[in-house]
Amino acid sequence: MQAYYTYTNTTSASSANARKSLSTHGIRPKEAAFRINGKRFMVFLLLFVFCSSFGIILQANGEREDISPQQVSVVNPAPAIIYVDTGESLWSIAQDHASDGQSVRSYIASIKKLNGLHSSLLQEGQALKLPAASK
Repeated sequence: MQAYYTYTNTTSASSANARKSLSTHGIRPKEAAFRINGKRFMVFLLLFVFCSSFGIILQANGEREDISPQQVSVVNPAPAIIYVDTGESLWSIAQDHASDGQSVRSYIASIKKLNGLHSSLLQEGQALKLPAASK
């Protein structure tokens, strides 16, 4: 192995000694360069094959079916807007508009979050957005 580098890094004065060194090992100068380049090529080829196979595996595991627009369902439709009447409270509004099986308290929390309310106080004529899960 040292003979390869001795041959490639020598000046013209010592090239005769390098040729002798290579010829004593049974390797001609062109063969030495080919072996070095061949080793580099093999390392590159193995690295390329490894990275390619890794990428193919990742791509195969990450594939999903294409979803057409007809298959997409609306998760959160636009909220309904109501106006508060005299004597209404969040509790009464939630009782009237909460879906079956949904607790009134969780529906009130949804109304507060959707409208940015920090308290349960309402004013007559106030517009409230209701979550989409209404009757």
